[in-house]
Amino acid sequence: MTLSKSLKNSLNKPNDVIYTPKELAINCINSFELSSYDLVLDAFYGKGIFYDNYPNYVKKEFCEIEAPHNKDFFKYDKKVDWIITNPPFSKVNLVLEHTFKIVDKGFGYILASHNLTEKRVKMINSNGFGITGFAFYWVKEWFGYPCIFIKCEKNKDNNFLFAIKNYGE
Repeated sequence: MTLSKSLKNSLNKPNDVIYTPKELAINCINSFELSSYDLVLDAFYGKGIFYDNYPNYVKKEFCEIEAPHNKDFFKYDKKVDWIITNPPFSKVNLVLEHTFKIVDKGFGYILASHNLTEKRVKMINSNGFGITGFAFYWVKEWFGYPCIFIKCEKNKDNNFLFAIKNYGE
């Protein structure tokens, strides 16, 4: 089974098909300083809540694996300045790996709060990005736990204390 087919078949996971409230999408988008020359990608279009609310002055594109669009993010190979969206929670590592290949300036993703792990912060940092902002959000319809929006920018340091230390034996 190909990666693309495997990803398409796994879209039945309940945590992978959730829709972002408009106010939350706008809040996430507004945390970035986008310019009129920027190309912004909504990598997981869904109902278009991010794409439709990107500023009118940016260039924008989207990916959506579902019909009628059939535009697979994992096959998208054009360079973009920014990605701001809500990716499938079960594919965070794959999403990050592909993001590092195509994004030039940075990205913002909504994740389940427990998905921001030490391993993923190290992955983000080792690929030349820093987490320059984050916010917790509770959406009543989303699983009963908070989500976190992370803002990551290329060639920037983390904007929070991040240390790995072992205490004791």
